[in-house]
Amino acid sequence: MQRSTQSTKGMNNYKLIFMLSVGHSYYRNNICTNLRFVPAGSTTAILNRYGFKINYRADGFQLYAAPSSDAACLFKQIENATGLSSFRFEIKNGAAEFVNVTDWPLNWKGSYVFDNSDACNTAAEETVLLNQSLVNTNKIEGSITLHFKNLIEMLNRGVVSYSIRFKARLTQWQYYIVNRNNTHFSNLLVKGRTGMVFSGPEHVFIPTGEKALFFSSNETLLPLSEVTACVFDLVNSSFMYDADTPVAKTIYKGLPAPDPLAMNTVIVKGKMEASSPMYVYL
Repeated sequence: MQRSTQSTKGMNNYKLIFMLSVGHSYYRNNICTNLRFVPAGSTTAILNRYGFKINYRADGFQLYAAPSSDAACLFKQIENATGLSSFRFEIKNGAAEFVNVTDWPLNWKGSYVFDNSDACNTAAEETVLLNQSLVNTNKIEGSITLHFKNLIEMLNRGVVSYSIRFKARLTQWQYYIVNRNNTHFSNLLVKGRTGMVFSGPEHVFIPTGEKALFFSSNETLLPLSEVTACVFDLVNSSFMYDADTPVAKTIYKGLPAPDPLAMNTVIVKGKMEASSPMYVYL
């Protein structure tokens, strides 16, 4: 987790050049604290030479310039002296699950790139939402480039906020129910609190060789979430006496949510999708 290295109290006289916040729909309250933004080599030299200060926050960072600086003049001075016209920050991931829970192509490796000059960036509520571009490379790495020209344009409009938003991956949820007690059930269902019912059961064998009943969300792909809103129960539905209405008994209330580090693939509508296998023992 990235923590503040500068007190904003010590920056009262400094000028805020921009601030960046990161959100991810997988994490609690959409707050992603697992990314670090590290100035690239040439950017580090510029920041040190020209008296910039960085205030790291849990979900991003802020960049300040010296109190006496005029932003337009300062950036022009930097460009004339160094030939550089942008800041570049590398994005370092500090969470093992980040790749799995992020809505990227399956088995993809590459760079996820953000650029404040991207024509696909969008403005909303005085914040510029940076568009994500994916570039195929041999490893997963991220970067953000902030061009001086665009920073000046934003400052002139009174806008200093950038935002990055990641989406959670959708997966097919799969429950394997292993009945070790050999309890008789007439009609097991996996049912959501909102009425969604999984397909199944299907009789299968799990890797341990044990028999299991397999339930799947089938064509309905559900989002991974650190605090899931999708809650399912294992229910036994049976008819009592001469009643026409089945009586449902909850066998397992609140089935487990997917482990983001346990992921397989499955074909859904002719397309390979991610799947989340979960094992429940009765």
